[in-house]
Amino acid sequence: MVRDLLAERVVGPITEGLAVADARLRANLVSSKIIGLVMARYVVRVEPLASLPPEALIKAIAPTLQRYLVGPLEAPGAGAPKSGAA
Repeated sequence: MVRDLLAERVVGPITEGLAVADARLRANLVSSKIIGLVMARYVVRVEPLASLPPEALIKAIAPTLQRYLVGPLEAPGAGAPKSGAA
């Protein structure tokens, strides 16, 4: 039920709004970050995350969400594994 809700309300609209080949991956990265944040902040109440002012939280996670949406997804200098590599 949660997966269907996320697909319909979060991943779907993000995917539709991004005009890139890997839009679904990017949308899933954003939704996974948001789910983890909600769980840590509101359900498990991990400190200091739970009591962090909203402005500070936004400032902390916005660059990551921005990169997931429009930035490079590979780490600098990282490439795809070579075939046959273990």
